[in-house]
Amino acid sequence: MLVAILRRVASARILNEERERPAVPTLLDRRNEEFTLMRAFRYRLYPTRQQEEELLLQLELCRRLYNKALWWRQGAWERRGQRVGLKEQTLALTQLKKEMPDYRGLSPGTLEDVVKRVHRAYEGFFRRTKAGEAPGYPRSKGLGRYRSLSVPRRREFHFDWDGRKRHGRLSVRGIRGLRVRMHRSFPEGATVRRVTIKREGSGHWYVVFGWDIEGYRPPEHKARDEAVGLHPGLVPYLSTDAGEIYEAPSEPAHECAKLRRLQREFARTERGSNRSKKRLAILARYYERERARRRQFRHELSKDLVERYGHLFVNRLAVSEMLSGQNSLKPLRGRVAEAAWYDLSEMIRYKAESAGAVYAEVDAEGVVQECSQCDADVPKTLAERVHHCPRCGLRTSRGVNAARNAKKRAVRVLWGGERNEPPPSKRERSRATQLGVVGEAKLGSRAVSTRPHKGARGRQQID
Repeated sequence: MLVAILRRVASARILNEERERPAVPTLLDRRNEEFTLMRAFRYRLYPTRQQEEELLLQLELCRRLYNKALWWRQGAWERRGQRVGLKEQTLALTQLKKEMPDYRGLSPGTLEDVVKRVHRAYEGFFRRTKAGEAPGYPRSKGLGRYRSLSVPRRREFHFDWDGRKRHGRLSVRGIRGLRVRMHRSFPEGATVRRVTIKREGSGHWYVVFGWDIEGYRPPEHKARDEAVGLHPGLVPYLSTDAGEIYEAPSEPAHECAKLRRLQREFARTERGSNRSKKRLAILARYYERERARRRQFRHELSKDLVERYGHLFVNRLAVSEMLSGQNSLKPLRGRVAEAAWYDLSEMIRYKAESAGAVYAEVDAEGVVQECSQCDADVPKTLAERVHHCPRCGLRTSRGVNAARNAKKRAVRVLWGGERNEPPPSKRERSRATQLGVVGEAKLGSRAVSTRPHKGARGRQQID
C-alpha cells in the first residue's frame, strides 16, 4: 500500500515538473543593451627548443601543485573530518614558494589558477552528487596529463604586436619572446585580459587570448525580421523550417584507410617505447586535423545562419541522456558525441549575441512526433526518416518537421501567437512556394545535400 502511494506521488511530481517546464528555457536578446562582450581567440604558438623545455617544466610544476592541493583536501577530510576551502589553499601558496624555490618562477596568478581548478573539480563533484548523477570523484593528474597553464592577470604577461607583422611576441614569467602566429587581429576596442598556453597531444602549442570590449552595443541586424527554426540531427546534420538541409562533412575513404593503418601501427608497438611515442604523436596529429575540420564546418555553418536570420530558434536536445543510460541510441553514442550539437548551439548563440540577433532554445520534447501543420501526434521510430501525417496529409522530412515545430513554439511563447511572427522576406516566400510549404504542403522524402563550404551557402531543397 505504501509503495503504491509513493509511486502515485512520484508520478504526480513528474507530471507537475513537465507542466512547469518552459517551452523556451533559454532566450538571449541583447539588441538594445550595452554590455561587456567577452570572447577568446586561439592562435598557434611556435616556441624554440629552450622555450619548450621551460614550458614543459612549468606544466610539470603545475601538475604537482594540482596533486598536492587535491591530496591536502582528501587527507584533511579522511583523517580529521575537516574541509579545506579555496581560501586556505590560496593563502598557503606564499609558504609553498618559500619552501620550494622552483615555484617562484611561475606567476602568482598561474599558481592561484591551479588551486581554483581543484576547487572547481570539487564543486562539480558535489553538484553531480546532489543531482543524483554519476559523482566522478576528482582524480590526481598523471605524468603529461596537465596540458595548460593560465595567466589570468594583465600585469603578469606582455604581448607585443603592431598589427602589421605576421607574428607577435608573448612574454610570461620565466619565458620571453614566444612567437605567436597572428592569423587574425583583435577587434577595435578589445582589451586582452587573460592568456592560456596549451599543449595538444600532437605536440603542437597554442595560446588563447581572452579579451573583452566594455560598453559594447550590437549593430542593427540586416535581417532582423527573418526567423528560422533549427533542428540538429545525425542524418541530416541540421534542418531548417524552410526545408534547407545541411550535411556534416564526411570522412573520405582514403582518410579512413589511413586511420586504420595508423591504429594498426600503433597497436604493434611496445607500450612506453620511443617508437610507441612517435606513433602516438602521429595518431594524435591526425585526430587534431579531424577535430579542426569539423570545428571549421560548425563555424562556417553558424556564421551563415546568423548572417541570414535575425531570430534563431534551436531545438535543445537531451544529449547527456543520449550518451548515458539504456536507450535506443546506445549503438549511436559515438556518432552523437562526434556531432557536437552543444558546440554548434553555443557558436550560434555567441555569434547571435555580438551580431544583434535573437537566440532561443526550445524544449525538444515531442517536436519530432508532433505534426507541424495540424498539431496531431504522429508516432515515429528512429528508422522512419519521413513525417507523413494521416490527418492533414503533410509529408516532409523528419528534421524539417521538427524545425517547424521549434519555430512555432518559440513564436507562440515570445510573440503570443503565430500571427505576430516576424514577416518573411521576399526570398523566403519564393523559397517556400518552390518547396510547397504554403497551404497544403506535400513534400517528397528524398533529399539531395552537399557540404556547405566557405563562400557558398550549401543550401538544398527537398524534392
